[in-house]
Amino acid sequence: MAATGPTSVKLSKGQKKMLRKQVKAQHVLLKRDGIATVSGPTEHLVIANGGLGNGVSRQQLLEVLQKFGTVETLLMSPNKPHALVTFSTIQEAREAHKGTHGQDLKTNGSSPPITLYVNFVEKVVHEEIPPLSLPPGLLVIEEFISLECEERLLAFADGSTHVTKENGKQYTRVENSRLCSDYPVRSDLLLDLF
Repeated sequence: MAATGPTSVKLSKGQKKMLRKQVKAQHVLLKRDGIATVSGPTEHLVIANGGLGNGVSRQQLLEVLQKFGTVETLLMSPNKPHALVTFSTIQEAREAHKGTHGQDLKTNGSSPPITLYVNFVEKVVHEEIPPLSLPPGLLVIEEFISLECEERLLAFADGSTHVTKENGKQYTRVENSRLCSDYPVRSDLLLDLF
């Protein structure tokens, strides 16, 4: 008489550990962020340990994922230890799941590599982040200086200022969209600040 029950596969110690960690990641994602994983393949993946909160950069994760196909969406929330990714096809997502699950990824910095745990999710939902509310009386004025003045301000902040000497005095050129002025450099005021 033939056995009709499911066959059990003997897992190695390392595979058991990885499976435990993957299941734990599934529970944490559901409990903390409401992200439910699914058993069947979809074009959407959640990558536990592959988030900004673990020191993984967007560029670093994109380089890994783009080896498997076209990444349509990559969502990495600040301070979250996971990332959500959408591929063009289910096949590409399967390949990414197979190629990245359980793999170590070196993060930026001197910390040890992290292990990625990958699961399929039904869909990737991202909410538009509402703009921050400003304190009363504070206004944001968009594009209030020209691009040329912005470049000069950035150059000034980087230390490449326009300092000129005239009649033995130093002047710093300050410009904005409405006026251009030369202000004397007063080293006595700078010394008082420090």
